[in-house]
Amino acid sequence: MTAGTSLQAEIAKLLDCITICAPRIGQLAALFGLRHLDAWRNEKRHIMQARNTVLKNIFATPANGFRLVSSGAYFAYLEHPFSSLSAYDVARHLADEHNLLCLPGTMFGPGQERFLRVAFANLEVEQIVEFGRRLGDVSL
Repeated sequence: MTAGTSLQAEIAKLLDCITICAPRIGQLAALFGLRHLDAWRNEKRHIMQARNTVLKNIFATPANGFRLVSSGAYFAYLEHPFSSLSAYDVARHLADEHNLLCLPGTMFGPGQERFLRVAFANLEVEQIVEFGRRLGDVSL
């Protein structure tokens, strides 16, 4: 698509929303689950809480200068320690050299150069521990 820079930025927002928003049928299935599947819902809640607890425990001790800013059921927001590098450059290095996929904070608004977003909802506990180990090995 050919467009000016400002229009491209707006199109990118739209594409991001399309990519991350669940289709209607999935939303209806989730609503059914929330209304009728208490045991299933509680099991999933406990799994997500356990994953979040493991993630928080990793950052209870210093993880090579990375700091956990916030975490929820699906995502964590980290502050990276490399003040002279952009969030994009840090995310790129993590992907290329450590096989860690993070989104640069700048994808979520201005002033986010020191931050990365990490999705951990689909990781098993052992994989979250491995994420912490790899993050501890990072050097730039």
